Order: sequence, then C-alpha cells, then structure tokens
Amino acid sequence: VAQFTEALRAAMTPATEGVSPARGAPARRSWSPKTIVPLALAAVILVVGAVLIGRRLGGTAGAPELANGRVVVLPYANRTGDPTLDPVGQMTAEWITEGLMQTGAVQVVPNVMVVEAVSQARDTAGAIVLSRVAQMTSSGIAVMGSYYRSGEDLEFHTEVVDVSSGTPFATIDPIVGSADDPRSAIDSVRIQVMGALATRLSPLMGWELPPGTRPPTYEASRAYARGMEEWVRSDYRAAARSFLQAYVLDTTYLRSLMLATSAYGNEGERGRSDSLFQVLLARRDELAPYDRYRIDWAVASRRGDRAAALAAARAGVDLVPFGTLRWALIGALIGANRPHEALRTIEEIQAQFVQLGGAWSAHWEDYTTTLHLLRRHERELDVAREARAYVSDPTYALAFEGRALAALGRLDELTPVVDGILLAAPQSPLLPGVWLEEIAEELRAHDHAAEALDVANRALEWLDQQSDTVRASVGARSLRGQLSYLSEDWTAAAAVFSALAADSADLVDALGYQGTIAARQGDSASARRFATELAEPRGPRQDRAALRWRARIAALLGQRDEAVALLQSALREGLGYGLWLHRDMDLESLRRFPPFEELVAPKG
Repeated sequence: VAQFTEALRAAMTPATEGVSPARGAPARRSWSPKTIVPLALAAVILVVGAVLIGRRLGGTAGAPELANGRVVVLPYANRTGDPTLDPVGQMTAEWITEGLMQTGAVQVVPNVMVVEAVSQARDTAGAIVLSRVAQMTSSGIAVMGSYYRSGEDLEFHTEVVDVSSGTPFATIDPIVGSADDPRSAIDSVRIQVMGALATRLSPLMGWELPPGTRPPTYEASRAYARGMEEWVRSDYRAAARSFLQAYVLDTTYLRSLMLATSAYGNEGERGRSDSLFQVLLARRDELAPYDRYRIDWAVASRRGDRAAALAAARAGVDLVPFGTLRWALIGALIGANRPHEALRTIEEIQAQFVQLGGAWSAHWEDYTTTLHLLRRHERELDVAREARAYVSDPTYALAFEGRALAALGRLDELTPVVDGILLAAPQSPLLPGVWLEEIAEELRAHDHAAEALDVANRALEWLDQQSDTVRASVGARSLRGQLSYLSEDWTAAAAVFSALAADSADLVDALGYQGTIAARQGDSASARRFATELAEPRGPRQDRAALRWRARIAALLGQRDEAVALLQSALREGLGYGLWLHRDMDLESLRRFPPFEELVAPKG
C-alpha cells in the first residue's frame, strides 16, 4: 500500500486549460495509465490501505496539509470549438457535485453558488480565476477540467487542486466517451474524482460511492444549464420553466425539480411550488443529504415546528456553510425570536455574499429586519444604503431605508425616499404600494401618526392610477383595504373586506379585518361574532393566522390578558415572530403591558 501510494503521488499532474490558477502552480507533467491499476479499483484499494495506515500511524501518509477541505467543482471548459456542446461542462460539474453531496462526508459548494461565483470571477479574457472563485465560496480544494473533441468522442481532462498552494491534490486519467451521449464518460469522471477525494479527505470513514445512478440525459442537462443562466439573472419565472422542463425530460433529475420548486416560490407562485414540493417529498430518500435537510426544513416550517426547522437548517449549514440553508436558518432564527443569533449568522457570510454579487434582496431584508428588531436603527440605515449598490430592484433598498428613517424619526430624509419608491420601476406592479404601507405602519409604531396617514394616502392615490387589470386583482383589492384601514377610513376598509370575504379570497384576513373594524366602531357584539367564526378550524396555516386575528380583536376590546394568551397560542402553534409584533396597530394597547413585553423580548 505504501509503494502504491507513493506511485500515485508521483503521478499527480495539473491540468488548467480554461482556468487562471493560483500563483505558483507547477508545470504540467504527464502520466500513463499503465503505471497504475484502473482508478475505480484504485480508489477502493486506497480507502482500505489508508484505513490500515491510519490505524497504525494515526494519520494519512503523504496527504497535503489543508487548512480548508471544502470542495468547489467548476464547470468544465469546452475546448471542442462546438458551442452546442457548452452544456456538457455544466453537466459534468453538476454530476460531480451531486456525487460528493450524496456521500454526506465532505463539504461541497452547491452548484447554484458556484455558477453565481463563476459569473463574477472571470478575467478580461473570459477565463475563470480560480483564486477568486475559491475566495468567494471559501473553498480549499477545486475540481476543474476541460473536454476536447476526438473524432466522434469527447475526451475529459480533470485535476483536483489545493487552492492555497496551487499544488495538485489529485489527477484523474483522461476519460473518453461518446459526444452524442456523454453520460457514461461523465459518470466515470465523477466516480474517479470521488475516489480520489475519498482517500484524501476522509480515509478513516471509507465512504461509499452513491448507488449506481446515471447522469441526466443530455437534453435535460441543456435545459438545466439554461435554467442556471436564468437563475443567475434573477429571472426566476424563466428559470422555473427550464428546470421543470429538465425534470420532465428526465425524472431522475431531482436537483432540477428542487430548483424549479424554489424558483416558483421566489416568483410567488405558491400553488405550483407546493405541488412540486409534494413530488420531492415523496422521493426524499433519493436526495443527497444536504437536499434532504432542505426538505426536512420545509416540512417543519410548513407545519409550524420551529424547533425541527431550526435543527434541519443548522444541520444543513454544518454540512454546507455557504449554501441556501444558511438563509433558511436566518429566517428560522428570526421566526424563533432569536435576532442576536440571526445577526451573527448573517454577518458571518456578509463579505462572501457581497463578493458573489450581493443582488439577492431577501438577504438585505433579513439583515435590516434583524437590526430593526434589535433597535439598532443607525446601523440598519447604513446597511439599507449599502444595499442600493447591489439590489437590482431599487424599491427594495429604498423600502429598507424608509423603515429605518421612520424608526429614527428623520422625516425630512424620508420624503425623497417615498418619492423614489413611487417613481421606481419595480419587478412586481404592487410593490410600491406594499412598501409604502409598511413604512406607514412603521411611522405609526414610532408615534408619527400624521405622517403615517400621509404616506398611506399617497399609496392610495398611487393605487388609483394603476391599470384596471392591476386594481381588479385580489392583491390590489386587499392592499386597498389595508391602506384604508391604516388611514382609519373604516367604512371604505369594511366594504373592501366584506367583498373579499364574499369571494372567499383571503378569507381569514377578510374576516379578521371585519372583526377589528367592528371593534373599532364600538360594535363589540359583531366583533365577538367574527372572532367566533375565526375559531373554526381551517388547517394549520390558516388556524395560526386566525389566532393572531382573534388576539387583535381581543386587544381592541380591552381584553389584554386574553389577547396575550391568544398570541402565545399562535406562536406555540408555529406563527413566526417578526416586525408585525412590533408595529401592528391593533396591538398598540399591549405595548408597555408586562406580559406582552415579556412575550416579545428577544430569546437569543
């Protein structure tokens, strides 16, 4: 085994076509397949041998000393001269990543993160700068390569590099396969990369390769590659269609189905996202460990089990520190009333997030929301203004800034922010009105009632100027009712929500608003009748919302102990904490009420 290990170490070579390596990378050397047994078998032998050596010597002989064993797999460079073969490079990287994730024994950067990093890390000639990708993804090991045309075949060249030193970590024999259907060759590349990494990263574990699955079809991979390009551009609607097409073309392609589910969710199409999620849930055991954590988090979140959601998100972050579950963890911490921990979690990855482009508005919303919950409004304002340089839709950054200015009472600075929101071209037609409603609520919560009324009225005027189609939508009608409510025009608000209730649109909210309006108009009997109707079971998600409405009605009727008890029940059933507890105008009578203050005080 020792001689075999030495022979393998001597044979390692770099292969850096299409990639700008870290400085100091050694020149290429060649090796012959005849010098070593086939690597698929060699991987097994070396795992066994490394275990024996490790047991005797307490370590792995000859393995590089690595400060960071996280792996990033870059898209392979197309050297065929045929652009129609471009998707093969992404397909290869995705399949290697999937195999590594399936083991659960090595940290590997999710493919989505890699694509976003690569889009930010090209030099003037278009080559990928490895050191930049590694920095953005906090990776210490990179898998990369290229593929060439050889008659009717493709020849794949692969290397594994220790990024910090630029030295080869392992080298893989060239793999040849059909250009018409390269899946067999790609699968061989994946197996050899996994075998090479297994012997170096976790030899004492002897982790198994995944079961004999196959890469997705070439047609499905082309659709997936197109979806990744659309995802990076934040065109989630187009990305969802491409990812779903990839899954339809090859129903083994569960990663593509998962991204389709996320893309539809990002686009606000909850029905489609939920339907696809049910398919994923039924096939949970076929997913990689990291993706299973994502499913577990989603299931727990939907049923309101905050402890289970936190556990799943934390486990996923332990496995992939800079993956999408990092943001799920942040949301779960905010919902669990742990803003201090949420802030630490955000700031751990803030520099990396900015390096990756920083365009995702939800991150900035979480960041500013957490600071707001902690009443660090000056810092919140700084972060909101920083977001302007990154967020593609200006209404988001302006809204974050407006919330901070409202809390600080800097009303002169708030006016141009409101103007900017109304003049911006948003990604969604209702966003300006939604954000102005939120700013109005914030103003009222910080004792600026007159200014809150002015902002709400400006939003109503803006809504009147929208197209008939927009104004007729359920979202616009609900927004009109909420703005009328903020303006204390109880008659107009009651008319809107009565009509929505008759249409069975947002029934719980419609009933809730009718109950609070009755309470505000002094009709306590009607308010109690609506509260009783809200108590009828409708399913976990709606029942949690109904408990919140019943608490609001009780608070308006002067039943403060009952209101706090109902809020406690709603939170116990899974309703998340957040800014709504801080600024809900129907809960104003509970502020400075000790049981309520204890309820909303941060728990971590």
